[in-house]
Amino acid sequence: MTEEIWKPVVGFEGLYEVSNLGRVKSVGRTVYARTKLGDPLPRFQPERILSQHPHVNGYLLVHLYKGGKRKADTVHNLVAAAFIGPRPSGMQVAHDDGCPANCAASNLLYKTVQANIADKKRHGTHLAGEQCPMAVLTEADVHAIRQRPHMRSDDLGDMFGVSRSCINGVRAGRTWRHV
Repeated sequence: MTEEIWKPVVGFEGLYEVSNLGRVKSVGRTVYARTKLGDPLPRFQPERILSQHPHVNGYLLVHLYKGGKRKADTVHNLVAAAFIGPRPSGMQVAHDDGCPANCAASNLLYKTVQANIADKKRHGTHLAGEQCPMAVLTEADVHAIRQRPHMRSDDLGDMFGVSRSCINGVRAGRTWRHV
């Protein structure tokens, strides 16, 4: 069994900590509420493990509060910043095993966007085309769009229920490249 090591969350030092196993907790501290008369009322808020919520893309999110402002951040980004170090420019946090729910520090590393996409394809977690839950078009629609090069993009957009820029992206090969 791996020993759990806790480090401060970068940017939220003294408020939150993150572990090498991918858990996030709020640090026990005194917070001040206001009475009905507006006087400060100290209250001890005990340490607790935060709930992690899956985003639609499968990555786990936590909500952090500082100065009355809420910030949602992915657990893997918090773990990587604390245990690997600052993210180099142009790099992403990658999950070595391809599982977005495994946020252990031993499973995370920095990779280029291209290397991360190649890993997703290797793991079978790269969603393209109809596999993407937000996709409106099908592969048959894409073929039909490309077979009508002289038809106006606005008309094609109305026909398929998408925007003109979506049609232009399909035609130019910026989107649906795999088809």
